[in-house]
Amino acid sequence: MSHKNAAMETYNYYRDSRVQASMFSSCWSIDESSDREALISFEDDWVAEQLEEEAIVDLGDSWVAEGRGCTEAYRNAQARADEIEGARTRLRDDSMKSEGVEYHWQISDEVRKEMDSLYEDLKASRALAYSERCKLYDKLYELAENGVDKAALLKEKGLMPDGRIKVPMEYEVCGLCRGSGKIVDPNIDCGGITQEEFDEDPDFEEEYFSGRYDITCTRCRGLRVESIPKFPKWLEKMVNDRDQSQMDHIREECQERAMGC
Repeated sequence: MSHKNAAMETYNYYRDSRVQASMFSSCWSIDESSDREALISFEDDWVAEQLEEEAIVDLGDSWVAEGRGCTEAYRNAQARADEIEGARTRLRDDSMKSEGVEYHWQISDEVRKEMDSLYEDLKASRALAYSERCKLYDKLYELAENGVDKAALLKEKGLMPDGRIKVPMEYEVCGLCRGSGKIVDPNIDCGGITQEEFDEDPDFEEEYFSGRYDITCTRCRGLRVESIPKFPKWLEKMVNDRDQSQMDHIREECQERAMGC
């Protein structure tokens, strides 16, 4: 049908929005629904795991801020880092004042070398503090297996004990098939079809416009509309971030395939 070479056909295929849409899978699905609301479940306890992760991080941050659970090595390394950073700042400010310069890069080479030396000490102290902080979070994850109350986390956020949530629903005309429930198979016309190709094969043109090469829409699955759950703001952001991350990955993968990688 097409006179494009194989490399160009591959390039056009993987850059086609219909192909990319077919590769996307949402983290949620509708278990039960009515005209106005739906019961939503999430794959692999995704939401519960995200909430648990956030709870552990918040707990760890509070422990670090309060100095609880921190090792002596962490406290010493952090104190040393603060001390060095203060020394560098004083050295810079005093040198700029004594040398009568406006910007720190205008100070003498001798002072810059001294500041660079302090910076190396600062990096070492920060690295040690970070290592000790990681040990603290490792402890927290061990405690979380028994210490974090998942049921309480879910209840606080309005989710059921099994991790599902009931939310209002809206419905929009599918943006991919524009409400027809079907799209042309991307294998047929990815990259576009010229009038010259139709002129060369009138039968193909007739078959194309008759819908012979149509397939079920990969976005709405033939339903003609997209189901839009109205998640709470915190969950909406979580889902949108996850979906955006997946789409970015799909586009990157398709770009590599398009280039023959």
